[in-house]
Amino acid sequence: MTEAFLHYVWKQRIFNTSNLQTTKGEIVEIIDFGQMDMANGPDFKFAKVKVNDILLAGHIELHVKASDWTLHKHQNNPKYNNVILHVVYESDT
Repeated sequence: MTEAFLHYVWKQRIFNTSNLQTTKGEIVEIIDFGQMDMANGPDFKFAKVKVNDILLAGHIELHVKASDWTLHKHQNNPKYNNVILHVVYESDT
């Protein structure tokens, strides 16, 4: 699995969007997948998602592993302060 492939899957919406959940079991509904950002910063900007019927608007970041967030030092970068959803292939942390 590569991050580039995850970007392709997200952008083309070629995955089952029913029954999406957070790692805590909260229901996730994608309202707007956002716009792919080719610049430095979150992968998809201006997205909208519902988590347990609460509408969130902001950015989405995709990684192969959840630990990549820390590895890439996103927690120290203000460009990532508006990330509303961290989509991962492997939830390792």
